[in-house]
Amino acid sequence: MEIYDASTPPPAERTADVLKRLQADDAERRLFALFDEIDEMIDEGRARDREQGIDPGILARLDAISGADEAPYDFRDLHRRARAGTLTWEELWLAPEEEPGGRDLIHEAMKAEGAELAALLRTFDEEAPPGSGVLGR
Repeated sequence: MEIYDASTPPPAERTADVLKRLQADDAERRLFALFDEIDEMIDEGRARDREQGIDPGILARLDAISGADEAPYDFRDLHRRARAGTLTWEELWLAPEEEPGGRDLIHEAMKAEGAELAALLRTFDEEAPPGSGVLGR
């Protein structure tokens, strides 16, 4: 056990500063742990996609969006490369960050899928299911 010597000068750091530094160190440690967890989730998702394959609808949507006349240059370049066989839509789906415009193209395809699903759900909501009348008749 240490004994405090009152004749020595006080510590260079104030206790509040030490606590703030420790809190910041802990926040940084937790943040890096969260990043590691996200990386693991991404790796698991990519492995699952490799095993199960990519939904053909998504692949067709990637091709359609990137092949549109009004598509940005990066999208059209990805389309050209996919047609030439130097890139596959599966490769792009599994690692979009490796290609210029890859993330944006995936994002656009997912937005379109989401809009299509939302429209389908609205259709179901608008249609009265059988037996939904008074007392199920």
